[in-house]
Amino acid sequence: MKRFAIAAFSFILCAATSHALTITDDPGGVIRDKNREVLNAFLAGEFVTIDGYCGSACTLYLINRNVCATSRAILMFHAASAPDGTAYLWKVYPENIKAYITAHGGLTRKQIIVRGADAQKLIGAC
Repeated sequence: MKRFAIAAFSFILCAATSHALTITDDPGGVIRDKNREVLNAFLAGEFVTIDGYCGSACTLYLINRNVCATSRAILMFHAASAPDGTAYLWKVYPENIKAYITAHGGLTRKQIIVRGADAQKLIGAC
């Protein structure tokens, strides 16, 4: 019971202190670094709005349930430069993202770009 009370308090505290993060121009970067950033945003309960370019490692934000896209959103998927990076992306992406990527040729060096209304359909509209 004590653990439940602590967990409930933590949840309320996170919800009360959450804020929003808006992505307008994020080309990604190193998966390890971006993963840390994404995890911190997730643990802080941040709502993530993609309102512009979110490419490569930036797409890790899609693991957050509190993510949405505006009509200006641009998502760009591709294989990581390291094979273990590509495997990691594939492991953490939600099933609907994996299905979309698979239907469009998979995670390869070729970029898969999803814009506007299509991004909103894929991850939800803001």
